[in-house]
Amino acid sequence: MSATTGQETWTHPAVKTATIERLKAPGPGSNYSEWTWFMRAHLNTTDVIYVI
Repeated sequence: MSATTGQETWTHPAVKTATIERLKAPGPGSNYSEWTWFMRAHLNTTDVIYVI
């Protein structure tokens, strides 16, 4: 496996959905707290046990 790929991880079809927006960098416009809430809900509804 290569450490570099031709495709960004967040664009992988397995994780790209219309309901999950990309995480924004820390700062005044960050969506971290909202993003973690949505990710937890998404992972719970899809029965994902862990994420590497």
